[in-house]
Amino acid sequence: MANQALNPAGNNYTSIVAFDGACIIISVICICLRFYVRHWIVGRVGWDDWLLLAAVILFVISSAMDAASWLILEYIGFDNGGGLSYQVSAISQFPYLWVEVLVRAAYAVFYLRVVPAELDLKLHRRMILITFWLYAVYQGTNSFITLFQCGNPANLARQDAVCLSQSVRGILFDVSYAIDALVDWIMTIVPVYIVYKSVMNTRTKMSIYFILSLGCVAGILALAVIPVSKLGGVSVVNPLNLSVPIIADILATCETLVAILCLTLAALKPVVRQWLDDGTKLRSTAANDVRFVSESAMGESIRAGSYAV
Repeated sequence: MANQALNPAGNNYTSIVAFDGACIIISVICICLRFYVRHWIVGRVGWDDWLLLAAVILFVISSAMDAASWLILEYIGFDNGGGLSYQVSAISQFPYLWVEVLVRAAYAVFYLRVVPAELDLKLHRRMILITFWLYAVYQGTNSFITLFQCGNPANLARQDAVCLSQSVRGILFDVSYAIDALVDWIMTIVPVYIVYKSVMNTRTKMSIYFILSLGCVAGILALAVIPVSKLGGVSVVNPLNLSVPIIADILATCETLVAILCLTLAALKPVVRQWLDDGTKLRSTAANDVRFVSESAMGESIRAGSYAV
């Protein structure tokens, strides 16, 4: 039960702290499972795996800091801990934004592997590269603006500090979530179009469509954060009912977790096939047969000349 003296509005801080903890556990399980599949079954660890590992490390840091910011409010209260809570929350946005960049980088590497470099698909590859780098520049800039919005990050805890206005920060993050969705959809649609134009059987196409479409799921959640955050105003220093900001925080964290989950699911076909075969396949056979479905299907169908321009 919430302490009425420290939490007069009865905010449910336990829900967001528990959710952050669950996200940390799930993300660690995901990266361990992905590396197990890629190293021990496929026998090949790629750049997208290392990028996802870096993203998960930063995600764990960001989620832990986010949980700490809410715990400060729960056990210290607004009057004594509001400034410190906001400081921790604002600083946690720095690793969070770089998690977003690294996750999209992993997606980009995966999608570029889907679009063969040796075929006349330079325009498609450039679209993915340009989209990612524009996204990375914006998010990188946004991360430093957030960290230094009051000059020295130590000033974030001061009530009298001169900082970037909340309306400007809100716009920066609204744009951030909007381009999250846009980048996800662009980097998904380009490979999907190539698969659609290729001459391969419908079953293979549907399998590839499913894996590629996972990239859009996180983008949908990113868009959902914008209207929810507008309803309550995400500001932990405002001594009002924070139920809506807590929901917005959960959605924002969930958006990143879903992106990590989708990248993990894209790598699980080998382990699923191994389980179905009761572990009877040799590792060498698995490595030859169960690489990413998009790589194997398109690598053999498209490179064999079955891509119809």
